[in-house]
Formats: sequence, C-alpha cells, structure tokens
Amino acid sequence: MINSFRLRLALLSAMLAGLTLMMFGLGSWWLIRNIKIDRIDSEVRTYAEREVNRVREIPDWQRTEARLDSNLGVRDSRDLLLLVQDAGGRTLYQSSLWPAGLDIGKLPWPVAEAGHSAEKLGLSLITKVQAADLPPDDMVFQAGPRPEGWRPRPADDFPPPPPPRRPPRPERGGAIDSGPDRALPPDRLDDFGNPPPPAATEPVSSPKTEAVPLPRLAPPPPGPPPLSAAISRNVDGQFWRIGLARNAAARVAIGINTRVIDDDMKGIRNAFLLTLPLALMLIGFGSWVFSSRAMRPLQKLAAATRNVTAEGLGQRISAQGEDLEFVELIKVYNRMLERLERSFKQAHRFSADAAHELRTPLAILQGQLERAINNAEDGSPMQEDLTSILDEVRRLSTLSRKLLLLSLADAGGLKINREPFLLSGALEGLVEDTRMLAPDLKITSTIAPGIEISADGGLLLQVLHNLISNAIKYNIDQGWIHISTASWPKQVEVIVANASRGIPESARNKVFERFYRADPAHGRQVEGMGLGLSVSREIARAHGGDITLKVEHDGSVQFILALPYNRAS
Repeated sequence: MINSFRLRLALLSAMLAGLTLMMFGLGSWWLIRNIKIDRIDSEVRTYAEREVNRVREIPDWQRTEARLDSNLGVRDSRDLLLLVQDAGGRTLYQSSLWPAGLDIGKLPWPVAEAGHSAEKLGLSLITKVQAADLPPDDMVFQAGPRPEGWRPRPADDFPPPPPPRRPPRPERGGAIDSGPDRALPPDRLDDFGNPPPPAATEPVSSPKTEAVPLPRLAPPPPGPPPLSAAISRNVDGQFWRIGLARNAAARVAIGINTRVIDDDMKGIRNAFLLTLPLALMLIGFGSWVFSSRAMRPLQKLAAATRNVTAEGLGQRISAQGEDLEFVELIKVYNRMLERLERSFKQAHRFSADAAHELRTPLAILQGQLERAINNAEDGSPMQEDLTSILDEVRRLSTLSRKLLLLSLADAGGLKINREPFLLSGALEGLVEDTRMLAPDLKITSTIAPGIEISADGGLLLQVLHNLISNAIKYNIDQGWIHISTASWPKQVEVIVANASRGIPESARNKVFERFYRADPAHGRQVEGMGLGLSVSREIARAHGGDITLKVEHDGSVQFILALPYNRAS
C-alpha cells in the first residue's frame, strides 16, 4: 500500500497520461492507416484509368509494370499486380505472381449506369468537320479507324455555298463613275449590294474564280473518362487494394498489397512504444515536482504544528497568500488551537490553584499532628494512629508539590535557576545514601570525577533522587543497583540500572505517564503515586535534556538521564 500522497498523485497522473497517450496513439495509428489506404485506393484508380486509355500505345506491359512499381513506391515486385484485358475479356497481360486465390473472372468490373448511350461509353470515334463553306463531296474525318458500316453523309444535309465574287467591270478606260447621283446597274454592285470601291483602270481579263481557303479541322471533342472503382480483397490472409478501370476498348486492374503500408505502420508503432515509457517517466517526474509545490502549504502547516508546544499554544498560522483550498484548513487549525489554549489554561489554573491552596492547610495539619504525637504517650494506640495520619498528610504534601511542578512545567512557567552544579559529587553522596537505605542490595557505581554542569541544583537532585528511589522500589530480592556516568563534548549522561523482573512491552511507553504505576493493583506494597518519573522528565526537559528507558534481555532496567554539558564559566 502506498502511503505517500505525492507518490500516489505522480503515479495516478502517469497512469492517466499513459492511458490518454495510448488512446491517442491508437487513434492516430488507425487514422494514418486509413489515410494511407485511401491514398493507395486513389493511386490505383488513377493509374488504372490512365493505363486503360493507353492500351493501344503500350507495346511492352512488363516495362509498364516495372514503372508502376517505381511510381507507386512498391519496393517488392510481389506486392504489385497488373491485369490487362480487351473489351471482350481476353487477357492481354497478367502479372506472373498473380495470386491463385484471386479469380480474375470474378472481378467486379464497373458498369455504366442506366441511361448511358454508346457515345458516352466512347463508341463514337468520328468527328465531323464544320464544312459549311465546302462542297458536299469534300468530307474530312478525324484520323483513326472508321467504324464498321460508315457511309458518307448526303449532300442535301449541307447548305449551298455562297456565289463567287465577280471582279469589277472596266468602263471608259477602266474608270468607274462612283458619284452619288449616278445609279449603278445591279450587275455593278457587289454581292452585298454595295458599290465597288474606286480603283485604277485594270486591263480587261476573263473572269476568274477566286481560290477559297479550306477551313482548319476542328479539334476532336474530349472523350468521356473511363469507368473506375477501387475494391478490397483478402487472398490467403493478405489484403489487396485493387483499382479497376474500363472503357470501350479495354479493362485494366492494378492491385497493391497492404503489406507495403504495414511496414510503415510497424515503424510508427515501434516509435510510439519506444517513446511512451519515456513520456510516462517525464510525466511522472513532472507530477512529482508539481505535487511537491502543491504540498508546500501542507508542509508549512506541519512545520508550524510541530513548533506548537504547551507554552506556545498562543501561536497562530497566517493564511495570507495561500490557496483557497488551504485557507479553510488553516482557519480550522487556528480555531482548534484557540480551544486547546483555553482548555489548557483552565486545567493549568485549576491544578496550580489547587496545589497552592493545599500547601498551607497541609503544612498546618502536619505541624499539629507532629505536636500531638509528641504529647501522646509513647507506644499508645493514639500515638500510632496519629503517626499513620501524619504519613498520609506528608504524602498529600508531596503530591501537591509535584502537581504544582507539573502545572508549572505544562504552562512553561517552570523556572530554572542555573548555577554551577558538581554532578559527580552529588552522585557520590546519593550512592552512600542508597547503601544506607537499601542494605540488602548490592550498590556499585562508576562515576567520572569532576563533572560540573550549569543547572538548577535543587531540581536536579530531585530528579536523581526519584530515579534511585524508583530503582530501589522495583528491584528484586538480593538485587543490585549500578550508577554510572558518561560524558561527551556536548552531553553528559547519568545511567541508573537495577535488577528487575522486566517491564512488559505494553507498559514501556506508559512508565512516564502521570499516575501510572507498574503495580497493576496500585497497592501500597510499593510506595509512590506514579508522578515521580513524570516530574523527573519534565525537569530534565526544562534543562534541555531528557530521560529514556532501556530494558535489557536479562530483564534489567536502565533509566538514562541526558543533560547538555554546559560547563559553568
């Protein structure tokens, strides 16, 4: 299970992007393949139409097939098919590698639609010449074979030619009077009824017929395009795209194996499969970077939360400049701090006030009990009862003092009066006191001489006394206690080890909790209220150190007091 939100975000982004890229790649591959197939269909149709119009001009179809290989970009001659037939279906040329499964007799040659005449199919090959000015016998035809049953067109179908123009008749020396007031006889007018233009006198000559130039032959009208179509055939697991074209004279089929585009598509596929992992890695890395930037407000919130302590509950996190999604989270967090601060202050005020108010009456009660015990008869039942009550009052006094220390530590008001403190001398004195308090235990020590630190001597002696007292209470019969020190340039440690029956795994994290005792019955066989270790750790932390627990395999227990090695100046 992935526990990192950033990693999950990066992986999900990469998966989503990979799925998108795969869909895009498949769509692009399918689109490119269809485009290539459409291009092949268009090319085979175009070349089939062109070749069917050149059937009578091509003497060698093998060269034509080789030329088609080059023009169509076919690298293997086995991937190109060519079939040429005349109008009657007789095969003029067929590729030598024509697949046996492709029956040429079953090719669906295109046919003319209903209503197409013979002329639309290219059967009328004669083009008449505009010969309105030619004699009926002068008929001109377009070069080429004449259709069977052709006959000359009758002369009655042509309009009569216009009369020939006659030359002007000379009169009186060849001069022609063309004055406006002189009427000319009809035979002097030209073909259009206009008088002839003035001209010099010409010698009399016999009438001649002017040569009429023959008109130019009209270009033949363009023939209709051949019928064509493109089909697909699956022959022995291979797909062929075949272009079919036909006219009145011949039929041509040109086929290309789709294997020519499969090679290109494999290249595209391999390129995509090669770039896809790189793209996914880049997307994953980018998602990781962007998610890290998006997580900065949460990291800022976590750092601010980590710095919030019991004495710093008044701190608040600013939401200025943060994203809208995190502004609400920061506001909720600040409101939570306000509630915690208010509740903590109330609890601290109650415990501090209660401990403070109990000190005076307990001190008065303790003094009166001591005076009553002194006035009572020695060994009397009254004196024993008063002594038992005095012990309980002393316990309440100790409890109130410790509660006051804990409340001050929780509120950050535990004052540390640092002064030079000779740790080695204090430990040696405690070792001697322990030998007197527990004569049945083996007390040993390894204390380095001359260890002096800057600390509150009274509070630190209370911590050391609590650790040694705890080692005496939870020891075994005929057990042992060993007190040692270890020092480094910036830290000094005091290790209090004792023989023990061991501490259960479930209880090791609870020994520093308030009012927790290792004795499940909370009996009075072992004295204490379960506050000694809690108070000791708070005092150690107030000095900048800490107390940790270590349980050995043989059941022995070690409490390690670590303090900063601040030498007094």
